[in-house]
Amino acid sequence: MTDGKLVLNVPLANGGSEFVECSKGISKVEEKYLKIVVPDWMATKMGFGKGSLVDINNRDGKLHIDSAIESD
Repeated sequence: MTDGKLVLNVPLANGGSEFVECSKGISKVEEKYLKIVVPDWMATKMGFGKGSLVDINNRDGKLHIDSAIESD
């Protein structure tokens, strides 16, 4: 959480650079991270909160954020 907003911090060296273009408007590059601000409506709808694991992809050139599936 940053300033009351849910923020995903994706290391640029570990895949974050793939999402810079498709996340314009809701993200910024800061130091070694792509910081994506998750809109409140999306966090509520998807049940995301502090510490949630998520899956991020850029399918069809658009940013998709989904709940991560954990394996046992």
